[in-house]
Amino acid sequence: MGNGYNLLDSKAFDDVFEDIKIIEETYTNISVKYDDMIKHLITDGNWKGKGADAFKKDAANVRANLTEIYEMLKAFGDTVHGCYDTIKESDTRIGKYNENPFQN
Repeated sequence: MGNGYNLLDSKAFDDVFEDIKIIEETYTNISVKYDDMIKHLITDGNWKGKGADAFKKDAANVRANLTEIYEMLKAFGDTVHGCYDTIKESDTRIGKYNENPFQN
């Protein structure tokens, strides 16, 4: 952090940020594979009838659930980043104050 007065050890945050990145990449890979599989079964294939229609409906529900999972992961990541920013700003202010507490 610079001046030696700051106390924030960002290692734990860095680890969480890396984990969030890995989770988001994993989600993206699963999502792309799912969409490709559904496209292959429904659009590219010759599957017709009540079974195909029921599958399309179920596939749409699964897609909606996947989207909700992503939105929760994104909100979690945004919250962690927001917490980090708040703690970092507080740490910076405390560091500046500690440089010369009698003039602040």
